[in-house]
Amino acid sequence: MTESDDAPIACTLSPDDYAERVASIRDLNRSLQRYDQEGLVLELHYPLDVVTRVRELVHREHACCSFLRFEIERSVTTTLLRIHAPDETREAIDAIFAPFLSGVGDVHDGDVDDGDVHHRAQASR
Repeated sequence: MTESDDAPIACTLSPDDYAERVASIRDLNRSLQRYDQEGLVLELHYPLDVVTRVRELVHREHACCSFLRFEIERSVTTTLLRIHAPDETREAIDAIFAPFLSGVGDVHDGDVDDGDVHHRAQASR
């Protein structure tokens, strides 16, 4: 059993801190290249040059939403943030992932493949 298995399924931020966090994510998402969601997994694709900001986000999120599991992968040009939610959050998954999609503007070139969501995102500026 991992630490996230024992964590309460709730955000522990105050309303003011939550608003500040969402604003910070919205700012980061100005550089979001695309996002993919398959069930309980959200993948956020950023340029490589924001990897430090993505790491900071994960560090902050782990403190307030420890029921989520975060992975960061880097390629030559991309920083991928993968967020895993536990099975018991299935019915609320849209609400849980919504803050991580703050500031995402119009979806372009989106396609639906076997019920999986794959979107190219253009962040609002």
